[in-house]
Amino acid sequence: MFKNIQTRRTISYGIKQGNLYYLDLEKKSINKIQQALTVNCFEEKKKFEIWLWHKCLGHASFGYLKKLIPSLFTQCDISSFRCHVCELAKSHSVSFPLTLNKSKILFMLIHSDVWGPSKVLTLGRSRWFVTFIDDCTRMAWVCLMKSKSEVKLLFEKFHNMIQTQYNAQIQVLHSDNGGEYQSIDFRQYLETHGIIHQTSCPNTPQQNRVTKQKNRHLLEVVRSSSIQANMP
Repeated sequence: MFKNIQTRRTISYGIKQGNLYYLDLEKKSINKIQQALTVNCFEEKKKFEIWLWHKCLGHASFGYLKKLIPSLFTQCDISSFRCHVCELAKSHSVSFPLTLNKSKILFMLIHSDVWGPSKVLTLGRSRWFVTFIDDCTRMAWVCLMKSKSEVKLLFEKFHNMIQTQYNAQIQVLHSDNGGEYQSIDFRQYLETHGIIHQTSCPNTPQQNRVTKQKNRHLLEVVRSSSIQANMP
């Protein structure tokens, strides 16, 4: 078998006799070569599409891509894909243990957490962001902030939006013990609307597993995109 070194595609078949290779130029052999080239071209096209979607979706995992677009992996083995950018951007400690306890009512339980400050300002001069995550669906809302004191106002807007758009009531807010969640105004707002505030114990991020993993995912998307674009 003879291969092109640069493209690694089969270009012909032959039999070795002594120190010489005799090419097989029969019609059957030529048909095999053409079929091999066609298959290789198809596989290369599929791989290109897979890599393109992988980058466009913020370096999403190939397992997720296979579930999202199964047709891309009909001729490609998922184990053959390895992204060095993901290895640089997504290295982290062992994941928190999974839990199967989920709310069965939309927006009954909301997880929230604040991340920041960022060393680099956004175009809107923001350094922090706060997430609000529905425990039932895991849908997440991300809001940028110039200061952590904006958490109360953003939660009020989020609460009103849930009531108006989804006709639902927030019953429990789960967060850490950050000062932005413990202010007198915030606590009075929760009490006025009958919302129970659950807080995690100090130095136990595993009790905020939902929000911590979402923060990690958001930062991985940003980090992967920045590395791919050769940005500092």
